[in-house]
Amino acid sequence: MAGQRGKGNFILKIDTGSGTPTWTTLENLMGGVSFSKSRDAIETTSLSNISNYKEYINGDADFEISGTFNIMPSCPAQAKLIAAAAPGGTGSVKVQWAETVKAGDPLYTADMIVTTAETTIDDPMSFNFAFKLKGDITSSTQV
Repeated sequence: MAGQRGKGNFILKIDTGSGTPTWTTLENLMGGVSFSKSRDAIETTSLSNISNYKEYINGDADFEISGTFNIMPSCPAQAKLIAAAAPGGTGSVKVQWAETVKAGDPLYTADMIVTTAETTIDDPMSFNFAFKLKGDITSSTQV
């Protein structure tokens, strides 16, 4: 299940601090951001099954945040993301997000692996990115 959020309808920040978190909005996003959720289905059908339908149990869940931004060298959140994705970079960033913007709604924080980091010859000033969870999610409430 994917949820596309348009500009201003979500929160997406990168920790640009060294030590104490400094949450900086990811700048110059083009369009929106996708929040994609999925879950594996593990087949458990046995040979004694007479229903002719496969049987499943819940598997592990997956979560991804993806989007595109216009590269601006002076933007700190972009710089942190690009550096993490570069050869020799950490490969991950600390991300804070919310799929809606409303006081009292959830605000999430997690370390995430940068799984996509690309520019193209057709548009060398745009940067496509995707993050996947590296560990547990911490949840708080928006103020």
